[in-house]
Amino acid sequence: MIDLGIYNQVAPLMEAAGIPEYIWAPIMELESSGNPFALADTPKEYSIGLFQINTKAHPEYAGYNLNDPRENALAIIDLWERRGGIERKCPGYNRFMGAAGGD
Repeated sequence: MIDLGIYNQVAPLMEAAGIPEYIWAPIMELESSGNPFALADTPKEYSIGLFQINTKAHPEYAGYNLNDPRENALAIIDLWERRGGIERKCPGYNRFMGAAGGD
């Protein structure tokens, strides 16, 4: 279950970007369990926040405050858009999105 305060920060940004809730909400839950302070720190990744933005793979987001729900959402929206959309960037999510009712 997504915290209502976090939802209210992220949902309008996703809606404005045309990304339906059935896509972004399960991904956020899968990546961080809705925890804006989630961190994966390994030799190959340093992934931060709700959508686990990996700043080793995407150093252009290192200047963002990725623990802030809005900034993390803006970063993932930018990443998805620059990579040609969520379906092209994250094909591994297709099965999960289908299970969430998105197909």
